[in-house]
Parts: sequence; structure tokens; C-alpha cells
Amino acid sequence: MFTLKLRLKQIVFQLRLSPINEIIIRKQILLYVLLYYIKKLKCMIRNSKLGDI
Repeated sequence: MFTLKLRLKQIVFQLRLSPINEIIIRKQILLYVLLYYIKKLKCMIRNSKLGDI
């Protein structure tokens, strides 16, 4: 979660520096949020497999 917050701060900083298209920024944020939840799901699946053994 920390890296996600850090990345979002970097994106906001980029917005202040240059007029980047808002749609690109939204897609970037969505991508990082999705990646975060995919990693979380992988960990949950891994933990559940270990619990079954």
C-alpha cells in the first residue's frame, strides 16, 4: 500500500509540473490500484494453499 501511495503522489506531482491529459492519469491510477489488488489476491491464494496442507 505504501508504494501505491508513493506512486499516486508522483502522479499528482507530474500533474502540477505539466498539463498531462487527465484520462491518461486516471488510467495510470486505475492500473496501479488493480496491480495492488492482484498482488493482494495472489498473497491470499498462496496463504490459503499453505493453510490447506
